[in-house]
Amino acid sequence: MIIINYFRTELNSFLNKHLLEYILCLQDDHYSNKNVNSLIAKISNKRDEPFKCRTIGILESKNGHYYLKEMDTNTKDQKHKVRISTTYLKKPLPSLVMPNTVQLFGSVQWVDQPVFYINIVQMLTPQIAIRMSNAVNEIRKKHVARRNIEINE
Repeated sequence: MIIINYFRTELNSFLNKHLLEYILCLQDDHYSNKNVNSLIAKISNKRDEPFKCRTIGILESKNGHYYLKEMDTNTKDQKHKVRISTTYLKKPLPSLVMPNTVQLFGSVQWVDQPVFYINIVQMLTPQIAIRMSNAVNEIRKKHVARRNIEINE
């Protein structure tokens, strides 16, 4: 029994060490999950640093420009929206008459306002978007909590 526990702890430490190295190598390919409000807050504080991000929100088209807004807010205020750039998409987005719930992957940068340069667009039904957003937010909260505990120990 003692030998089994010893090998189990050695295996866990080995996997954790190599997993951490692997994660650090893939950090450039990692899309951090943010909601629209936290995305705006982060890019407002660090205007010179673009970062990769994925988010779920409502995509709407106004005057030929695409904007992303938070799913749970009902504001028409411009500061709660992120402008979307479709420069890096292989196919252009269809013109939207009605706002659609989407999951977007890309990089965010400050250019007179927050601009989200999207690489991948995934159209979602509202029910799926809400479920996915809640699930990803819960996973992120648990991961951050676990990371804070490990740092404090």
